Amino acid sequence: MTERVYLDWNATTPLRPQARAAMIAALDAPVGAAPLRTQVAGKKVVFIHTDITRATPNDRLIPWLLAYLEPVRNPIVFESHGKPRRHVGGL
Repeated sequence: MTERVYLDWNATTPLRPQARAAMIAALDAPVGAAPLRTQVAGKKVVFIHTDITRATPNDRLIPWLLAYLEPVRNPIVFESHGKPRRHVGGL
């Protein structure tokens, strides 16, 4: 019998603590802008994230972002659906 191997490394590998630290540092000091938490203070927050066809670890990044932006209340979260080439046909 052939052994099956799941190769979606990005979806199953834990993110290193350095990745979270780098994301927070970037949010605190964006180029040419105020820190993100300052920009959204008192405003309604909407997140748009990639769908499962992309190798983005949304299940880990979104909680980090929510914790960073605390006390944001009731954020709106949208999933952006792409069209992978295999669904477009002929491309």
